[in-house]
Amino acid sequence: MLSFSRDLEAGRCAFADRHDFRFELNWRRVDGPPDFDRMLSDYAARLAGEGDGQPRRCDKGAWKGLSADVGGVRTTRFGRYFGDQGCLVELVFLWPAQHDCNLEDDCLSGFTTALHDGNRPQRWRAFGMDLLASRGLALSEVTVQPAHARLVFGRPTRGRCEIFERRGLVQEWLDMPLGEWLRRTAPPGMRVEGERRLERRGHEIHEVRCTRRLAPVRRALGLSRHFEAAAWICPRDSRLYSTSVSYVGKTAIGAGPFAGRILGCCEKVDIDVKD
Repeated sequence: MLSFSRDLEAGRCAFADRHDFRFELNWRRVDGPPDFDRMLSDYAARLAGEGDGQPRRCDKGAWKGLSADVGGVRTTRFGRYFGDQGCLVELVFLWPAQHDCNLEDDCLSGFTTALHDGNRPQRWRAFGMDLLASRGLALSEVTVQPAHARLVFGRPTRGRCEIFERRGLVQEWLDMPLGEWLRRTAPPGMRVEGERRLERRGHEIHEVRCTRRLAPVRRALGLSRHFEAAAWICPRDSRLYSTSVSYVGKTAIGAGPFAGRILGCCEKVDIDVKD
C-alpha cells in the first residue's frame, strides 16, 4: 500500500508491486444509492477518446463494472453502494499483463463492510497488525515508514489514547534490553510504578505501568495520568510489537496482558475476540 487516506467521508488506498500501481480502493459517503448507469455511461464517454477501443460493461453480481484498454493496459473498475454505511465504493484493477478473472472474482466476492458494534471494540487489520481499539476512539494518526508502522487512536494530550506499533530490522537499532527500551517509551514526567515479564506461547512479553501527578485542581480530585505499555519480539517474524494506553483516572485499570488481547502478531499470539 503506497497511498492511503484517514478521511472517513472520502478517501483512497492504492496498492502497487515493484513495477507499477495494480489496485485502487476509493470510497465516498453519499446520501443515497447513485445512478450507476449514468455514472458508467459518462465515464465510458470520457474513456472513448483516450482508450484503444470502446469501453465495455462488465457487471458482476452486485458490482457494476466497466472494462477499458488504455495505453495497452486493461483496466476494470467496479462500483457498489453499501446502504448500511451510506458509502459508495469503487475498486479499480490494472492488468498490465493477463486479465486474471479468478483473482478479480475473489476480490469482489470477498469485499464487504464491517459494522462496528457500539458495545464492542473496533477491530483493525492493517500494516501487519491485528488490533482492537476501544470503541469511540477515532484513528487520529498513521505513520507508515520502512520497518515502522504506527496507529494512534485518540489524542495523546487529551483523554484516552491508544497506540499500536510494529517495527522491523530490530537487530539493527535495538541496542538495549527490551524492558529498558519499553520504559523509555513512557511520556516525560512519568514515574514507573511496576513492571513485569511474562511468557505467552513462546513470546517473552515485557509490560510496564507508570503514573504522573496532574495539576493541583485535578490532583485534589485524586486524578493522575496513567500509562501502561507492553512490547515483545515475535520469534516468527522477528518484528517488535508494542502497544500502550494512556488515560486519566483515580486508579490504574490494569489493561494487560496486551499480547493476544488487543494486539496480535501471529497465530500463537492472536487476538481472541471473546477475551
